[in-house]
Amino acid sequence: PRLLSGLGQTSRLVGMVCPGLHSIYAGLTLDLTDPTDSRDGIGYDVIRTDERFRLVDLAVHGDGLAGRVSAFVRHPPVAPPAMAELARHVSPREFAGTRALVAGGSRGLGALTAMLLASGGASVTITYARGRDEAEQVRGLINAARTPQTCVRLAYDAFMPAGPQLAEAGPITQLYYFATPHIFPQKPAHFASNVFHTFAHVYVDAFHECCHALQPRPGAVFYPSSVAVEQRPADMLEYAMAKAAGEMLCDDMRAAGWKILTSRLPRMLTDQTATVARAETADPVAVMLGVIRRM
Repeated sequence: PRLLSGLGQTSRLVGMVCPGLHSIYAGLTLDLTDPTDSRDGIGYDVIRTDERFRLVDLAVHGDGLAGRVSAFVRHPPVAPPAMAELARHVSPREFAGTRALVAGGSRGLGALTAMLLASGGASVTITYARGRDEAEQVRGLINAARTPQTCVRLAYDAFMPAGPQLAEAGPITQLYYFATPHIFPQKPAHFASNVFHTFAHVYVDAFHECCHALQPRPGAVFYPSSVAVEQRPADMLEYAMAKAAGEMLCDDMRAAGWKILTSRLPRMLTDQTATVARAETADPVAVMLGVIRRM
């Protein structure tokens, strides 16, 4: 029990003590010692930091363990811009008359899109799967800046039937589909079938079902694809394949009369893409405002 306790405490050390909040537990190398002769609990010393990679190495000791734990310090989650800042980019009535459903509007690009639409006078419904508190925060920011009826939130899980969940959405003139699973999942091999099927369900099956669940049909639909389809970044094969399949579906839906805008969005800084090292990213406000105006 002492050894198991010590192992568990290394996780608490990384996430809550050092480096603390937003850290990523990278690995450990430990020797087992005699727990009866060690201190109660574990202690630590910082033995190395590397600012280039935001890496911290810790020496740990206690509860029958002695060795080294490594952790990365993530950048804090990306908060949406203030409504007052976004209002500088649009006229107050630019999107008046638009009733938009933003699937996945509780965070990231979905939240930003909802806030831009509302800044231009649109009414928005944002959906969330698990982030109810995040959705409530976005709703509060929008309604405080506009009117108490500008934004409403709605629970929507892409892995559940869309019809019953979206029945209360009412007439929608535009759909923005940002529903997504975690973009950078851990996987054991170059190609993981279960990871691909998860992406494909959300980006193909659930997207198609979401479009048809809204009655009457939205006047315009936005499907966010990604430059990953052509660039194929390392470890994003399944994601790129699923997005490519979604593009094919959109092509066929357009041939059947749907008005669907697809765009291979560049990498932008969101809470999903804010990892350890800062990568070059596009300005999400400029990119999404261009999309909304095309819609």
